Amino acid sequence: MNYKMYADNINKLKTNQRKLSQSEYDKQFSLNKRQLKGLDVKGIAIDPKNQKLLLAKDRKANRNLLIYGNPKNKFYYLSSGNSDKNTINSLFGKLAKYEIIENNLFIYNEKNKSLTKFDQLENFYNKQEDLDFTTPIEKDRKYRLTDLNKVDTSAKEKLALSLGLSSNAFNNNEIKVNDVDVIDNNKALLTIDNPKSNKEEHFISNFKDDFINKLQISLKTNPSVKLGFEELKNASSQIAMGFLEFYGAEFNEDTLERDPKVIVDEKGYNVSKIDRQGNRNDITTKTNLESAIFEAKQSKNIEKDTFRELEQVQQSKGSGDYA
Repeated sequence: MNYKMYADNINKLKTNQRKLSQSEYDKQFSLNKRQLKGLDVKGIAIDPKNQKLLLAKDRKANRNLLIYGNPKNKFYYLSSGNSDKNTINSLFGKLAKYEIIENNLFIYNEKNKSLTKFDQLENFYNKQEDLDFTTPIEKDRKYRLTDLNKVDTSAKEKLALSLGLSSNAFNNNEIKVNDVDVIDNNKALLTIDNPKSNKEEHFISNFKDDFINKLQISLKTNPSVKLGFEELKNASSQIAMGFLEFYGAEFNEDTLERDPKVIVDEKGYNVSKIDRQGNRNDITTKTNLESAIFEAKQSKNIEKDTFRELEQVQQSKGSGDYA
């Protein structure tokens, strides 16, 4: 990879203050498959528009670089350096900070605001504008490190219980409706199959008229109708609002604090805890990755043992062994 060429191209753009056409920009800054194969990705961030920011290492040149990837997976050179810090500071400024947590890359400024919208990085050297750091780093950590599948499953379970169903009634990709009985005021009783228990279950909710009509027509010619959870949610404001409420509560309550993580930054390899608000609390800093991983596992095991001991004490108190 010709890093001198990239540096020269950037300097020419800054000096001439001329925007390149898309084909010219592609020629000067895009990376081909051969170049990408020679990289080890150290951290990646993906925004809601499927745009990517990657921190990688060029194995052959022993050099770090930042790369922008558009939604079509076309990748472009942004900056490079002999260290992660140098690479990031050369693009985002001397006060910019970074973290790599479980391959998740976080870039934030001196005000602890994270960069989360990467359309700013598209054709970056054509723009030469100040970047907009908008999301508090704590919020960014919380969102990206929380297991959203776990939150989704838990919210569905609580929603099912609130409707008088078994907790796993909505855990499948499809919900099999066997019968529908209209009650009044857009309310209906749905009979569904629970494949986990092989039993029918019933619940009442409000539904849109056209949804009930379609179900009734389909059930006249079919023994059952399969629905996705999203389809069921869109047909009932009660179910939609209930799910959102449980999802929000589960997301807010979920904490990463029980699971110490290794966070790579300019200080080194940190063993840290992240609380339910996304705040970072460092336990110790190591000089190499292996010792940091070992320390994190040790901390996790100690906490597990402590939790078991507390459980045993609580059980003993409950059985009357302690006053």
